Amino acid sequence: ACGDVSVLLRVRRGADPTPRRPWGIKAGDAVPEGSVVCTSDMVVRQQLMALKRAFWPWEWDDSRDSGFLLAVESAAYGKDDRMNTAAGVVGIIQPTGRPFGDLKMATLVTERLAELDGGVGYEARDMGVLLYHGGYRADALRTLAAFQQWKATARLTSTIVEISDTNTTVATQSPDFAWVAGDPVLAARLALREDEALAKVVVELNRDALEHQFADV
Repeated sequence: ACGDVSVLLRVRRGADPTPRRPWGIKAGDAVPEGSVVCTSDMVVRQQLMALKRAFWPWEWDDSRDSGFLLAVESAAYGKDDRMNTAAGVVGIIQPTGRPFGDLKMATLVTERLAELDGGVGYEARDMGVLLYHGGYRADALRTLAAFQQWKATARLTSTIVEISDTNTTVATQSPDFAWVAGDPVLAARLALREDEALAKVVVELNRDALEHQFADV
């Protein structure tokens, strides 16, 4: 809010990537559905999220407002496929989309976002996978393991979606973005892929940590 005017932002965009300009209403008027009064904290987050997306080295999913899936799958399975793997300081080798991002800058921006969330949550998860790609494996393990623990114990709304052709029922945690359009079964599939790849990465990092521990004995 600014004086007698409240600045509003649209917060529910789903699969529509079209940006919407902020607009103002008189302070005290009812806030329209799907919008929120902008605060100073939100301004900082919006700027950091714009930087995160700009620096993110993998393709960004506009419908979910996240780039985590390809990042974690490249960590889990990248050894079998040169594409979508870290290419040093310049960025990521991609089969399609933007040829390069900036891994270091993406990590720094995501770290700031994680700090705003108190070091827990989905920004910390994203930071963990960036730390993995940056070669900071011990830090990545601590961050990703803490995220898994947080996710298992946090009070998040779950949506049960049945995937008919696999006879599987998936409980998907409410994401850090609003999924307001598209196929809910696809949303469940993508969440399952993220969880499977993340679990594989954490197992790999735990194995490495144990090997180093026994090597020092």
